[in-house]
Amino acid sequence: MMQEIVQEHSTSFVIDNVEEVATESGIREKKKVPAGTYDVQVQLIRPNVYPDKKGFKQQMLPLEILDGEYEGDWITLYLWLNNQDSVDGKKRDGVSRSKVAKIAKALGITQMKDFHDIAGKFVTVEYGPNARGYNEILDVVPMGQAKSAEPTSEPNGKSDDIPF
Repeated sequence: MMQEIVQEHSTSFVIDNVEEVATESGIREKKKVPAGTYDVQVQLIRPNVYPDKKGFKQQMLPLEILDGEYEGDWITLYLWLNNQDSVDGKKRDGVSRSKVAKIAKALGITQMKDFHDIAGKFVTVEYGPNARGYNEILDVVPMGQAKSAEPTSEPNGKSDDIPF
């Protein structure tokens, strides 16, 4: 019989000024993240399972915003768990798999084994309204490679470039 090897966990937890931190409320106002382009760090999927309106099980994958007014807030993806067939015979996890695949693709991952493959990594997401008007992840690119909002040519079709 094999014995399980227990690794010691790190006990490091740095607080530079205990008095200052002890007097803080510790409560942060949750803001609704508006549509926009955000640099995010993919977090590890949360272990809690939540039922959706129809009772299908899902888990939350948080994307932590790295800067700006919403720094530290999360864009959350709710992902249906595998192998939950709906009444019409469709797999419920197809949309979830597509969302996660967009993140993996932006990270250059060609095959994913579990959420540890993407957790802790950085991407840029375009977050905005879908066809039904709900904000969701519309696009994911490697961090620092977001599409420019600037037009590629002058409004009248002319540019300052010299034609050859």
